[in-house]
Amino acid sequence: MNSKFGKVVLLRKLGVIDKNQASAIRALGELRNKLAHKISNSNFTFATYIQTLDNQQLENMTNNFGCGIHETITVAEVVMSRREYVLASPKKALFLTANSILAHLHNQIQT
Repeated sequence: MNSKFGKVVLLRKLGVIDKNQASAIRALGELRNKLAHKISNSNFTFATYIQTLDNQQLENMTNNFGCGIHETITVAEVVMSRREYVLASPKKALFLTANSILAHLHNQIQT
């Protein structure tokens, strides 16, 4: 994704989204592009994907796909760090982050 031009940059420059939200949107777009443009990715799983990441990439994934999640989260009375949650439940974390960004955008429109 182009980091100098485009919709995400425009939203950022207008102050509609913050840098963490912009980074999350870019990361999702990059993952989507990897999956959509290679037929070999048709059986993609987050579990396999996570195993290929180094520590810095895991940190980036945690920050991007978990930007809508607090530093600690309680699920079924189990307290875990944001990193633990993102890596254990990446689909849910991504959904929560996307939902948080969409709610933020909706709130911006309403004000």
